[in-house]
Amino acid sequence: AWYGVIEPAVLQEEDAFFVEIMGGAVCFNKTSCEDTWLGAWMGITSILKEKLHLDDTYVDFLKSGADIPLSMLATLKPGWLPWADTHPYAGRRGVYFPTCTADVSIGRHNVTYEDGYTAYHHGGINF
Repeated sequence: AWYGVIEPAVLQEEDAFFVEIMGGAVCFNKTSCEDTWLGAWMGITSILKEKLHLDDTYVDFLKSGADIPLSMLATLKPGWLPWADTHPYAGRRGVYFPTCTADVSIGRHNVTYEDGYTAYHHGGINF
């Protein structure tokens, strides 16, 4: 399970936080799981590299579990995060969960589809 702790530039609400669950595509057979668009959502590395076009250094940092400054993500805009001071969650810490298992965050199993393709649906581990 991957996650990021989001730190605001200025912490205004020390006792409040938000949780952002990044949506992703759902796959249900080999064709959809290996699809050019849908297939990238089967893993965090492929999302970061193929959809956000990040280099290995950036990907490794985002996957490290280190605190992520909100300003670092601002250009990527990977969800409904408080980019502006007018955002309802501005000034709060947050936790960001990318859901890259193509299972709507409820899976806890591997599936071998009728065509022999195995997908690893383990999004439920985050919760």
